[in-house]
Amino acid sequence: MNEDTLTTQIRLFIAKQLGLDFQDIDVEAHFNDDLGLDDLDVIELTILIEEQFAQGSVINDDDQIEFVRDLICHIENSDHALTSGAWGEDTSLRKVRSSRSTNRSRLANS
Repeated sequence: MNEDTLTTQIRLFIAKQLGLDFQDIDVEAHFNDDLGLDDLDVIELTILIEEQFAQGSVINDDDQIEFVRDLICHIENSDHALTSGAWGEDTSLRKVRSSRSTNRSRLANS
């Protein structure tokens, strides 16, 4: 797969997961500062992207994933990268974040 195509597909996937416009997902976007994700969100998004664009985990615990380009580079450089993304299923990170937010609210009100 062409690297530009993979980059575009991953950016589209991230935009869909976060409910943002494609233009908001620049390769230089910082997950925490620009996209408002906490560390757990970044881990969950990384897992979703690995499931869609790579065969198995390509990110090690030592890897720093701070920017969109960091995640894209890891997928592109992986020996396990898929030839195309298979992301028809809605595994939306928004659902996960909403669920976590609801659980936090319940705990706060207890």
